Amino acid sequence: MAEILANSRGTNRIVKRLLVERSDRPRAEALAHERGLPHGLPDDLAERMGSPPR
Repeated sequence: MAEILANSRGTNRIVKRLLVERSDRPRAEALAHERGLPHGLPDDLAERMGSPPR
């Protein structure tokens, strides 16, 4: 639970959309779809990646 709460709102939004979309795809196809970044990246990615881990 703590790992989910540590994610940004943007990350959680993207993950939820990917989970819904993968429900009707085989695993390999779902992973390929995810790697294509269909929903982009979270707005705060650069900021969070430059910060030390909590």
